[in-house]
Amino acid sequence: MSSLWWRGKWCGGKVTETKTAGQKTKAKKRYRELIVPLVKRRFPGEVLLILHGSLARGDQVRSSDIDLAIYKGRPLSAREWLQFTRDLDELPILRKIDLIDLAEVGDLALLKEILESGEVWIESRDLLKSLKERLESSGNW
Repeated sequence: MSSLWWRGKWCGGKVTETKTAGQKTKAKKRYRELIVPLVKRRFPGEVLLILHGSLARGDQVRSSDIDLAIYKGRPLSAREWLQFTRDLDELPILRKIDLIDLAEVGDLALLKEILESGEVWIESRDLLKSLKERLESSGNW
C-alpha cells in the first residue's frame, strides 16, 4: 500500500486542494461581487448583509459553504425568502450558500458571534444598531 502525499501534505488517501491566502481572498472577493448586487436589487432600501463562518475567518476548506446573514429590520416574508434563495441558487457559485435571517435568530449567542466576527458586506448603521440594542437589552452584549 502506498502513501498518498500531495504538495508535501499527507492526504489520508484523498487528494485535497491547498489554497494560498491570496487565492482564498480572491475567491471571497468574487463571491462578494456576485452576491452584493443581487441583494441590492432584491432588497432596495436598508439592508444589512454579513458574511460569517469559515469564509469570514479565512479558514475555509474545499467543502466549506458560504454563510450569509441578512437583516431588513423585520423578518423576510416567505415569498421574499423563496425568491431570494432561488436567486442565490442561480448564481455561478459552486459552494452551497447557507442563509440566515437575523430577525428570526432566537439564539442570541449565535447573533453575537455573527456581529462580532462577521464581515459586513452591505452596511446599515441603523440596522446594525438595532441588533446590538437587542443584544444589550438581553444582557448578552
